[in-house]
Amino acid sequence: MILVTTKQGKAGKTQISYDGYMGWQNVYKMPDLLNAQQYAMIMNEERYMDGLDPYDFASLVPDWDKIQSGQWKGTNWMEEIRNKNALITNHTLNVTGGNDKDTYSAGLSYTY
Repeated sequence: MILVTTKQGKAGKTQISYDGYMGWQNVYKMPDLLNAQQYAMIMNEERYMDGLDPYDFASLVPDWDKIQSGQWKGTNWMEEIRNKNALITNHTLNVTGGNDKDTYSAGLSYTY
């Protein structure tokens, strides 16, 4: 991500400043999600409201009988893709300066 802002330099010596940080981040609260059985029910309700026939999940989903019986709840993809203790870093470099006629300011920031 690149962020461009406008700042004015000041006449005098060139000044270079650096700011950086490093940390870890986690999801504060995971959202409540539907399980596979609940999701199928909502999908068929939507089809019903549109005047369509319900999905034949038995022919579409492997192990549908395990989902219907509650033996398997499905995959919680939010949990699967979650990156616990994800590293986050930010680095910012600024250069300002000038003389009595011209001033300059340039900055660069990097976030990972």
